[in-house]
Amino acid sequence: KTLIDSSNMTVAYWNLLLEELSKVYDGHKWPMLDYDAFIILHGTDTMSFTASVLSFAIENLNKTIILTGAQSIQLLKFSTISETRNDSINNLLCSLVIAGHFTIPEVLVVFDNQLLRGNRSKKRSTSSLTSFYCPNFQNIGTFGLTIKIHWKRIIPVKEEKAKVNFVKLTEKVANIKLTPGVPTIPSEKYVVIESFGCGNMPMSGILH
Repeated sequence: KTLIDSSNMTVAYWNLLLEELSKVYDGHKWPMLDYDAFIILHGTDTMSFTASVLSFAIENLNKTIILTGAQSIQLLKFSTISETRNDSINNLLCSLVIAGHFTIPEVLVVFDNQLLRGNRSKKRSTSSLTSFYCPNFQNIGTFGLTIKIHWKRIIPVKEEKAKVNFVKLTEKVANIKLTPGVPTIPSEKYVVIESFGCGNMPMSGILH
């Protein structure tokens, strides 16, 4: 598969990622490939978006899916795994520890010694190594001299034998952030509107 910059992420690439995960998730297609966990190396610009999409597109998830990357790739402009002063090695090693020793049935982001719930994570800096955080949710775990996992914050598997379902995403969705004088909403099949206050929006002029 062709590598892309994460700023070029699209719904089509998300569907491709979901398709590849579904092939190896439970070993039905290839019995020799029955993995316990998955690590996805991802660019930081859209990593939180991908983590959120996967968390909702994979129903009845009962394995660990980790997304991780490195800030220093953007800073140094070349491959950093063999370079000093980079965060890629630590982020990858932390991800491998979680994947190999813990069963956390969620989509996670591992970054700067933090274990974050994927769909609560957010990138807040383009230059700091501590660029990912969860503004409205506590960390699931932390890496220090010991690894601390907050198991009470982890969503348990609802049904152990429930079928894992991979949902195909549609591209016919428009996302609109309302501002005064917003133009007519595009004619997509689905429209998500980020409105004012508690959900207020103009009574006319946009839904035509």
